[in-house]
Parts: sequence; C-alpha cells; structure tokens
Amino acid sequence: MKLGLVATAAALLLLHAGCSGAAPRGGELRSEIAAYIDSCDARIGVALISESRDTIEVNGHEQFPMQSVYKFPQALALADFCAAHGVSLSDTVNVSAREMRADTYSPMRDTYGQADVRVPLDTLLAYSLQLSDNNACDVIFRIIGGAETVDRYLEASGFYGIHVRNTEAEMHADTSRCRANCASPVAMARLLDRFDTELRHVSPAHARIAGMMETCATGTDRIVAPLAASGATVGHKTGTGGFDARGRITSVNDAAYVCMPDGRRYVLVVFVAESGESPQRTSAMIADISDIVKRHLDRTPPAGL
Repeated sequence: MKLGLVATAAALLLLHAGCSGAAPRGGELRSEIAAYIDSCDARIGVALISESRDTIEVNGHEQFPMQSVYKFPQALALADFCAAHGVSLSDTVNVSAREMRADTYSPMRDTYGQADVRVPLDTLLAYSLQLSDNNACDVIFRIIGGAETVDRYLEASGFYGIHVRNTEAEMHADTSRCRANCASPVAMARLLDRFDTELRHVSPAHARIAGMMETCATGTDRIVAPLAASGATVGHKTGTGGFDARGRITSVNDAAYVCMPDGRRYVLVVFVAESGESPQRTSAMIADISDIVKRHLDRTPPAGL
C-alpha cells in the first residue's frame, strides 16, 4: 500500500512538473514581449501561434488599423472568387486609365502610365500583394465586387475579428476610414495559420498567393530582419500608415508565417499603432519582437513554447 501511495505521489509530481514546465516557458516569452512593449512609445499588439498550437498574445484581442495587411485577406477573397466563377489568374483583365490614379502609391501606374491596359490577373495580384500597390488593390476590389465581398468571405469562412470595409480610394478621400479596415493580432494570426497549414493547398490561386507572400518585397526590416540569415521561409504582408494630427505614426504592421530550416513553424503578427517614434524605429520595434520570439524558440524544445 505504501509503495502504491509513493508511486502515485511520484506520478502526480511528475505530471505537475510537466504541466508547470510548459506554462512558464510560454509565460516567460509573454513577459519578455510585454516588458519590451511597455518600453515603447506606441500601442502594440502581438499574437504568436506555435506549431504545437499554443498561442501567446499581448494586447492580441485589441483592434488595430491593418493598413495594407488587409490585401492578404483580399487576395484570399479573390482566390475564392476565381474558384466560384471559373476564372484563372492567367486570365487578362482591363484596367482603365482612370484607375491608374496619380495621387497614390502605385508601381503599376509607374510601369504602365495613366493609360488603358490589359494585364493578367496574376500580375495585378502581384502588384497588390507583393508591392502593396493601391491602384492594383482597388482594381481587384472592382473585380470581386467591393470591400464588402472580403468581409463576407471572412465571415462565411469563420474568421471573425478582421474587417475590410473601405477601398484605397475611399481611405485616401477620408483618412479616418483607415481605422475601419481593422483586425486583432489574434484574428490575423489565426487566418495566417489556417492559410499556411491548409488553404495554400486548396487551389493554384492559393498556392500562388503563398509564393507571392514568401517573396514579398516590402517591410524586410520588420519580422523578416532577424530571420534573414537563418534560412527561414517567411510569408508575410506588411502595412504602413502616415502621420496623424499629433505627428504620430498611425500604423506600422507585419503579419507572417515562418518555417525554420529544421521544419519548426510559427505565425507571428505585430501591429503597431500611434507610434511616437520615427518610421525606421517603429519598424525596428517589430524586428525586435521578432528577434525575441526567434531567440526564445531557439532555446526551446520543438514540442512547444
């Protein structure tokens, strides 16, 4: 009887040690991220999903302006539109001269000029998703039926906490509308996690989105920066806002899925709003948080956080 009690007690102690061993690792990382955020002159939200499905968040359920990060869920809505209407990304579409607006960021306009053109849908998507082209983004909105189409797609797919309500032209006309295109870091992390583990395999259009995300040309000084020398594959979408009336940066964001060379994967979303720092320093905040996560995971067994 005594031996049985001792064995039971030992088993309970081992179970307790195993449970308490996992929690402090995640708790330690959360505390380190929270301490870093407290040192920054900005409102910052972070969500991390590990390969073991553990989630760590700091201000992760707060809503933040997405800026161009919303071009990722827009791309998914486009892929859904293509599947529903028998459209291929190789199909060409008309872009009118009036859609090549001069008063916005648009590498597509710089390439083609303010003229009527026909371009493959794939090219249009690449301009929007890889280069954050605002004119290309609004042409995609026109093709799929408006910003509300993205909202309906997200809700129908069970993704809540992400709201796409305005086009680039509408936000340019009234900058306060940028705040309506918003998401929580946790909601965006869940969308990215689902995309990387499942949706990217649904169709050629989804696979193409993954390829574009993994060769994204913007924001390489953010989540990607501390991972550049690691050989990691990083699929991400950035978003960058301007200055508000107080001279503070409205938003600097990055949302990414990461696959390390050893096969470990995770999703990291960092949204920064109302930053009192320079644009370079604000981007560096995101890189610092990415580095905190990387260093922590480098010290942690693959089983979890």
